[in-house]
Amino acid sequence: MEDSLYGNTPEGQKEFFKKDVQPVIAPFTAEDLYVTYIDMCAYGDALEDEGEEREAEIKMCGWQQFVDNMNAFIDKKKVLGKCTTSLYQLDQLLTDAQSDFKSNDSLADGTRELLTQQRKRLVDAKDNIKSKSYSIVRRNTQNVRVWGNDIANKLTSKSSENEVNSELQRRYDDTNAVYQKAAKELEQVIGLECEELQKQVDKMNSSEFASNLRRTFEERIGKINMRQRTHDNMGKFANGAKNAGSWLDKFATGPNAQKGWDAIFKLGNYSGSGAHQAVLKVGHLVGHKFKPWEAVKMAGKIGKVGKFLGVGGALIGVGLQIWDDQQEEKVEKQLTDQRCDIRNSFDEAANVIDMRFDEDTQTWVEDNIDPKIKEIDSNIKAIDDSRNIDEKEYRTFQDLQKRTKKLISKVQDSVA
Repeated sequence: MEDSLYGNTPEGQKEFFKKDVQPVIAPFTAEDLYVTYIDMCAYGDALEDEGEEREAEIKMCGWQQFVDNMNAFIDKKKVLGKCTTSLYQLDQLLTDAQSDFKSNDSLADGTRELLTQQRKRLVDAKDNIKSKSYSIVRRNTQNVRVWGNDIANKLTSKSSENEVNSELQRRYDDTNAVYQKAAKELEQVIGLECEELQKQVDKMNSSEFASNLRRTFEERIGKINMRQRTHDNMGKFANGAKNAGSWLDKFATGPNAQKGWDAIFKLGNYSGSGAHQAVLKVGHLVGHKFKPWEAVKMAGKIGKVGKFLGVGGALIGVGLQIWDDQQEEKVEKQLTDQRCDIRNSFDEAANVIDMRFDEDTQTWVEDNIDPKIKEIDSNIKAIDDSRNIDEKEYRTFQDLQKRTKKLISKVQDSVA
């Protein structure tokens, strides 16, 4: 609020809200929203001062209240967690950019390129699943909000208590079923994404690029193994491995050779029984027995509306005969409160489903896709550590990627 007639004082804010804000936001109240009063003129003046005087003026103008409300909104709506989507996309772009730089080792460059392509397929699958999951649940929970509005809009002093409570109970049951319906749709989405990912993996592994790289890989391994057999007793294998690239020694020789080989040329099995088991985990993860209204009640988000949601009490004001103007005003106030309660409760139930569904999808992604991306990142790092690229732009991209990953971790820690 900037330079109001009422002044940015507690008394002025209360009067301003009553006369200018409440009529606009009805049936919502101040408790339902994140109301902030800011004197922007005072804030601008405060920025020109310094020290304690500046801090005191900023506090008085209401800026800190705005910051507190914004943080509370972000925390409740889990908004901060959504910021990582763009950061993950930036991380992939920086990975792509570094693949454009070439070293004096064509095998290292080619292997890194193959790993980068694999990483991109995984990141795309991850983004698709999260994006489609978000759309699935919002499409379903929009119905919950509509049900609350429809019931509230039809509520009058002449409404039948039995009919209203019957409709509320019906939509109460329908709301509990929304989560299960969305979970079934998510299972289908993940199944299709797994199939598409497998097709891309098979195409990538059968490409001419991968075939040529595999032959070069095998030739280099043969040379390393020959050096190992020749120099084992003389302790000179380390030099031979160094000449061939330490990253190759790590991936293709010794007791972990097969694992290293798979890490480069086999992204994973995303079809058949493996994928089927992963999809089945969705149903167990999201919990088909989840009851939105129970979560709303446990969070203390149901007020008067709790009288008819699973409790069975009658509505205040419904069916009450109006005898005079004063009584009519009282009844209308009661009905306004009830309409607001109904809308808020159904809206809160929709929010509970949204948040739980988003969290469950993120958990599935973290369990089934993120580990493979981290494994590829580890392999890429091992190759990068051995690539001799002395270009300023390359080092800049590396530094930007380190900062990006650090920011991702910071965001994740803050919403954990």
